[in-house]
Amino acid sequence: MHPVKYTKLYHDYHFWRAVDAAERTAAMFGRLLVPGTCLHWGRKSRLADRRIQIGKNMFYALSKDEMTDIEQRKYNETAREEETAVMA
Repeated sequence: MHPVKYTKLYHDYHFWRAVDAAERTAAMFGRLLVPGTCLHWGRKSRLADRRIQIGKNMFYALSKDEMTDIEQRKYNETAREEETAVMA
């Protein structure tokens, strides 16, 4: 296997392992792990104490009740995209 390909696979594997661990931890507290791309920049700054950085990506631990309708829709779209990417 080419070293560059191996390195990319290695980083992808450990990134998704860290995301899985963060999701399980958030679920223990009754929260969802929401990608930063789903949130408005103003809310991101107010929720800085719930921010989790994994690699270059930011995630926020939020409960469903705290999410706005738009954030909920974006979260569902992102989850659906990830689900189809795993299936492919």
